[in-house]
Amino acid sequence: MITASNLQTDLARPTFEGDAHVDKFNELSLGEKLILGAGVLLFIDLFLHWQSYDLGPITLGRSGIHGFWGIFLFLFTIAIVAVVGAKLFAVKLPEGLPEGLITLILGGLIVFFAVIKNISDDYSAWPSYVGIVLAALVAYGGWLVFKDSGESLPMSSSSGDAGSAPAAAPPPTTPPPTTPPPSDPPREPDAS
Repeated sequence: MITASNLQTDLARPTFEGDAHVDKFNELSLGEKLILGAGVLLFIDLFLHWQSYDLGPITLGRSGIHGFWGIFLFLFTIAIVAVVGAKLFAVKLPEGLPEGLITLILGGLIVFFAVIKNISDDYSAWPSYVGIVLAALVAYGGWLVFKDSGESLPMSSSSGDAGSAPAAAPPPTTPPPTTPPPSDPPREPDAS
């Protein structure tokens, strides 16, 4: 016999363990989604040939990870994706870690290193330009995460910040004297 409760149970959507990750991904902010999406694509793009040179039928190339700039670009990309991805997989980051500031700094370094790598290397290929666009998206995501976090830059101070130092009190003013100071008697010129 079919009852309303059986019908509801039969029509209920089965749940999978992956649904929890989808729900957590939907809870992420726009900046965090940009960092994860563009960061993973940049990670893949770094394995493509950012420099390419044709020698007749042979094409020589170097991946985006090649060289000083590429190695640090690769490491910073892994770091920013790991910081944001930790939230997706419910990994607790240490207390007091300024996540917004970290994503802002890493995003800025990523776009800086991508541009410098493209400028400093000859024979740039299309993946290097795609990498710059993806790095810019990661940096923009880092800015959005920083802005949403409510953190401030360490060097800036606002009067409304709880962490900023209190304003210094103005120096005390001395009252003006009530009587004029005694004046010296005029001198007589020397007759020498």
